[in-house]
Amino acid sequence: MATEHRRVPQKISDFNAYVNNTSDYLSGTDPGTGTRYVRLGLSDAEFNQWVGFRNQWNPLYSKYSDKKESRTTAIKDKLHKIIKDFTLFSRDILNEIAGIRTSTIDDLEVFHIKAKDLRDTEPSPLHGTEPPAVALKNSGSPFVDFHIRSASDQTRPSMIKGYLVEVRWTSGDPPPNFDAPALRTEVSTRAHFRIDAGAANIGKTFYCYVRWRHRYNPQYNSGWTEVMQLLVI
Repeated sequence: MATEHRRVPQKISDFNAYVNNTSDYLSGTDPGTGTRYVRLGLSDAEFNQWVGFRNQWNPLYSKYSDKKESRTTAIKDKLHKIIKDFTLFSRDILNEIAGIRTSTIDDLEVFHIKAKDLRDTEPSPLHGTEPPAVALKNSGSPFVDFHIRSASDQTRPSMIKGYLVEVRWTSGDPPPNFDAPALRTEVSTRAHFRIDAGAANIGKTFYCYVRWRHRYNPQYNSGWTEVMQLLVI
């Protein structure tokens, strides 16, 4: 059985417990570390989408639970589709959680991650000094498509274990440096992602800086790339 199916229950009643328990868990806080979903490396968008699956699920599951009045084939089909979509959505996130060096026993139990799935994520000084290789392209107005790879991988998008991708960007006038107040910040757990530059920026130049950001220790952050630019079309 695939790892994501082993972690995410495929039976309706079991998935109900899983999607609710994990959503509540990600929404919680840890003493001294802040919001739990941030500690586990989820972006705001990923957290909102995770909880969004729960919010789609619960009204349908309530109907499914009423065997006499509303447990129909249509409801069951909708529930199974949510399970399928969530399983695909959560696969990379769960792999990221399995790769976090500071994951706790509670984390592993809640997300159904077995200890043998954990990966070594000890950073090296090399990872902390080299910026990523970045390719930009238009991805349908007004989106900018990012392909990120490590210096050691010349063929495809790739991440470094224990790291996120941080982007600081603006449009219109070129920024003086990566610390410019006008720059917006986006963080991704993926090597291939898109940024919505906004309809108002169509026809303007998109500027950005990119770096590897270590999940827990800023001293291992890489340097920034040189400013990159792309006309939003």
